[in-house]
Amino acid sequence: MTLALVIFAAACVPSMLLALRPAVQEKSVGRFFIALIISFLVVVLPLFFFFLSSLLIPSWKGECSHGWLDCLIVGKVALAPLALVASAALYAVEVLRVKNRTRQAIVKCPCGTTLQTHTAP
Repeated sequence: MTLALVIFAAACVPSMLLALRPAVQEKSVGRFFIALIISFLVVVLPLFFFFLSSLLIPSWKGECSHGWLDCLIVGKVALAPLALVASAALYAVEVLRVKNRTRQAIVKCPCGTTLQTHTAP
């Protein structure tokens, strides 16, 4: 029961929050469910795997069966801001359906912050 609740909270709640804005703008329940599926597949799931894979590092150098190659995944954490901005741009294009894709768009996140992104055509 608790595992199902954790999975629901980690996967479905962020997707629901991301899907609310386009549904309210278009005043459509159908748009909510479409945005829910798209936001889960293009924003929540890739970010989940990105951050989860950064936890797969060995705890000490002796556990590295492939030598220094096992420790390269730690450098992935430095790319986290780029992954977040790319996800915000993808959210703006796929979920919010920004009309002018070549302008700098302000993406309002559910947590109240705004991201300035640039989406190419």
